[in-house]
Amino acid sequence: MKVNKLILKRFCGEEIYPVKNATWRILDGDGTWDDPYSLWLEIACGPGENLNEDTKSLDAEPNLDISFYAATLNKEDVKAGFIMENQNKENESDALMYYCAHQPMRKNQMEVLEREGGVLVIRVTAETTDVNYYDGSKPDNTIEITARFLLKK
Repeated sequence: MKVNKLILKRFCGEEIYPVKNATWRILDGDGTWDDPYSLWLEIACGPGENLNEDTKSLDAEPNLDISFYAATLNKEDVKAGFIMENQNKENESDALMYYCAHQPMRKNQMEVLEREGGVLVIRVTAETTDVNYYDGSKPDNTIEITARFLLKK
């Protein structure tokens, strides 16, 4: 298991980006689906390794923001084995990747692998439009991240 790495699986191969910073927090809701609680993940990456020819010159350092929603949620619930999904079928801004431009992420899934105090090891998977071909001419990219997330206060 590669920890603190973002793996971007593209049509032309895998690119790997080191995770520089990863945080999590719970944003309060009112306990209804009109105003749900949100588990918010923020991920900042450094320059990539094993880049493909079409992205080498872009000097990208991806950032990701993902919200996972629940009618009820508290910090004690978030422990090993905890799983959430956000399909984001409408391509809304509650799951975004910033590469060269903002692009929505779909089929977002997260699983807590470990918890030690406020530190979580989380695996995140998602899909997004290819980071260098926004016209849909290439297959979607698959995003895989396993990182240590610190509780943001």
